[in-house]
Formats: sequence, structure tokens, C-alpha cells
Amino acid sequence: PGGLTEEPGGQAEIRIFAEDAGEGSIPRADVASVCVAMLDNPLAMNKTFSVISGEGEAGNDLNESVAAISVDGTP
Repeated sequence: PGGLTEEPGGQAEIRIFAEDAGEGSIPRADVASVCVAMLDNPLAMNKTFSVISGEGEAGNDLNESVAAISVDGTP
């Protein structure tokens, strides 16, 4: 994740990147939510990704972002 904050989660969109997200932060609660959501998600299997908060509203579809990321070790 980006830099962790103590702000309440669920307030902003969550952005997922295949590469290092660079500058950015995300509430600890949102990181926990992403971890739980991806535990049994077949779209997230064998993938590494970064997460930060975005500018948009909360509730964006994480599955769409994760599906666009290549499986680790593939171009």
C-alpha cells in the first residue's frame, strides 16, 4: 500500500496499480478491506499490486482493476 493513514476508510475510491503506486496514501481500514476482498477472489490469484486512495468516490469496482493486472511472471 501507499503511506498508511489513520483516517476513516470507505471515504474515497481505491486505486489499484500493477506497479509501485509511488506517491500516495490510503487509510489502514481500506487496506484491510482490500485484503479481505481479495482473499478468495480468483482474479487476484498470483498477482502483486499496489493500492492507494484516489480522488473519486468510494465504492469503485476493485475486480475490474485487478482483472487488468497480469499474473506475476508474465509480460
